[in-house]
Amino acid sequence: MRAWSLPRKRAPRQVVVVPHAHGDEGSDGAMVTCEPTTSRALYGGAMSARLPDRYVDVSDFRPVPDNQEMWTDASRDESVIVEILERVDGCTLLPKS
Repeated sequence: MRAWSLPRKRAPRQVVVVPHAHGDEGSDGAMVTCEPTTSRALYGGAMSARLPDRYVDVSDFRPVPDNQEMWTDASRDESVIVEILERVDGCTLLPKS
């Protein structure tokens, strides 16, 4: 009889979404790659994020809950998941300083 074992899980990779792609470093000191990116509409255009062109929308091939946006590159085992956890009523935005 053969013993079964689960595959080891890799540590999740972090993807830094930087609002610009010029220069060697972002404003937070993170390295910025020269990889082509595209602005992707999230939640029907309520907000957006710049993601690498190679990312595909997971909702094109599987169900995704309404409170999540999921993008993936399966060939590199990378994913970006944006999730709304709760609505805050009466919230006002702080002015930019």
